[in-house]
Amino acid sequence: EMKFMTNEVKIPGAWYWGSSDDFPPALIRDIVMAPDCPSTDVTNVLALAAQSAQSGALAHARSLFHEAHEAWMELCADKGMELAPEQTLFFACSMGSVLEGLGDDAQALLLYRSVLSEAEKLDEGHPDSALVHACLGSVYFHRKEYEMAFRA
Repeated sequence: EMKFMTNEVKIPGAWYWGSSDDFPPALIRDIVMAPDCPSTDVTNVLALAAQSAQSGALAHARSLFHEAHEAWMELCADKGMELAPEQTLFFACSMGSVLEGLGDDAQALLLYRSVLSEAEKLDEGHPDSALVHACLGSVYFHRKEYEMAFRA
């Protein structure tokens, strides 16, 4: 529960190394960039999805990310392949971010957790492996599970 004191917001129990009792922690949303796509059509849908998400048309963004995900999986299946871990993480983090924006933190959390094994497939130090943990931290924070957010 937030307490308002003068012009400051206090969140009891919410602490991280950069916060104090006087100011709430700040979340900095990661910008998720799509990996190189084998199809111009899918790339265009992804661009529209990102634009929709940034402009607040979240339901439309969710639909477009889903459409692009399905199309990309189809492209891979036609070649007898599966999505690479980076691609799977991109879609999970993008769609999860939209779900968070829509207030569906429970579904976002399930989605992020479902791709943790994909992050483990990446080489040590790969930047995409940190992304899913940042997304987990964000959703835990929204759920007021501050200890879990800190550990994510």
